[in-house]
Amino acid sequence: MQTNTNSSGAWIDAWKYGWTGRREGFFNEEDRNVAMAIQHIGRITTPASRDHDGYEQMTIDLETDGDHPAGSLRIEVHARRDGNDLIFGNRCSVSGNGMSTMRGFLGSYDCGELGYDGRDNVLGRQHRVLSPLEAQLPIILEAVEHAMDALDSAFPGWQPGELWLKGAEACRDLDSKDAIGDVRVVQHAALCGATDRRLDLYRRIAHAEVTRVPTIRYLELARGPEDKVYAKRNDTVRLEVSCRGRHTIASLVGRDRSSFCLEGAKMLLLNFLHNAGARLDRLEQHVRAAIAGEETITSLLIHLKPLIDRAAGTVRSKGPPSETAEQMAKQALEALLSVGMFDAGGLHARHAIRRELEALTDVAGPLERHSSRARYYLKARFARACGALRLSE
Repeated sequence: MQTNTNSSGAWIDAWKYGWTGRREGFFNEEDRNVAMAIQHIGRITTPASRDHDGYEQMTIDLETDGDHPAGSLRIEVHARRDGNDLIFGNRCSVSGNGMSTMRGFLGSYDCGELGYDGRDNVLGRQHRVLSPLEAQLPIILEAVEHAMDALDSAFPGWQPGELWLKGAEACRDLDSKDAIGDVRVVQHAALCGATDRRLDLYRRIAHAEVTRVPTIRYLELARGPEDKVYAKRNDTVRLEVSCRGRHTIASLVGRDRSSFCLEGAKMLLLNFLHNAGARLDRLEQHVRAAIAGEETITSLLIHLKPLIDRAAGTVRSKGPPSETAEQMAKQALEALLSVGMFDAGGLHARHAIRRELEALTDVAGPLERHSSRARYYLKARFARACGALRLSE
């Protein structure tokens, strides 16, 4: 498996900036309103359910110099009147998709087929030589500048306020011969440090097959970034760090704000990419270890023998056999073999199972432990063996 992009970089997929501003004297002229001001700079796409005073949405279709489609921009305006001035509140936003825009500039046909989800935010494997930062950042900043020009045209003389990231997704693509099969292997390995792991299935849209496509999500914090692994195309496994709201962005990069200008947009994006890139490095290492599958079923069973013996009731210890310990060992084995992690937080530190789990976390052992919780993870190299064992049951 090869990386489609620079291993130290990340592509920006979805991005969304929040912004504020003010237009003094906007209502000095009669019958002025936001809808009239923006109608000439893009398509008005305000949903009927949100068609109320003060909110407008417009979409601007982007094109390359050769008139090829390059994604779109969405500008949301939340405005209120203050005397004769127009105030743009902190729910205003401008958003786009960096991968769709990049595909437009590289050439859709050259980038190959669409993703399983029917979307065009995927590039061809021949573009792996590109540096994501050098190739994509100028194009996204050009899109932001286009949005600023549109606002200048709609509200001439307006005063830009603050700018911040409301949400963003960074991704890295890995080449694969069977992306769905590879993700199904990874589903048996939980990312160390995750407190929640979810497996979702979505329907293929761009292809005739009805096979459900697996998506694995890892969460460390309830309001933290989401690390995702899924099959984008048959030849592409996508790794993604997703921050879909201000709380998740704040968890990753803090609550940084800047003035609404290109330099501010660049600084915010670079800060996000730096932090998201580090998470993608860790996720890629995890995924590669799982797919490589260095351990056999025999090796897996040997490494977990202490838990297997406890579950079978063959462990010799002082006092009568403990049915509770046997049942808990069975639960631990089931969790580790199916989803790759087990939460022992409800067990006392001196519980027999806790002691045996701890003993399996040494350097040569099969388990890793959460840095601060009694949560145990089967090392990723055992994922393929787990999948084969489950199939043989």
